[in-house]
Amino acid sequence: MKTYFKSLTLLSAFLIVLLFSAMNNKPKKIIFFGDSITQAGVEPGGYVDLIKKALDPTKYEVIGAGIGGNKVYDLYLRMEEDVLNKKPNLVVIYIGVNDVWHKQSSRTGTDYDKFIKFYQALINKIQANGAKIVLCTPAVIGEKKMGQMRWMGIWINILER
Repeated sequence: MKTYFKSLTLLSAFLIVLLFSAMNNKPKKIIFFGDSITQAGVEPGGYVDLIKKALDPTKYEVIGAGIGGNKVYDLYLRMEEDVLNKKPNLVVIYIGVNDVWHKQSSRTGTDYDKFIKFYQALINKIQANGAKIVLCTPAVIGEKKMGQMRWMGIWINILER
């Protein structure tokens, strides 16, 4: 009977070690969360696609979660389903172009104070769920030669506040 318990104990220890090993070998999950720039990044040759190809798939799972036309509040509304439910280790947020561009072109963009509140809420909620975050600065809108950028003044104004 003693041998039986000793064997059972050894088998249990082995199974626990095996279970913990399997848990530790789970690929780290990286989610790219944003607008059409992120959506296009998933296409062949896009930045998300290139990163996915460069990383070892046994160590990293790369997920693109971009939707064209999205603004910061759109990300906030879909954060639960597209990010938090997937339990990521790292979230790359690339948002802001539509918030500024649409504000200037059609007055449907995001006011500065609302942008900051939604952006901070995204960061807080994702970090509270245990993921690290990388924040990307949006591309300049309306680039022109000689440093004359039609829309850059908006970003300068935001940064100076």
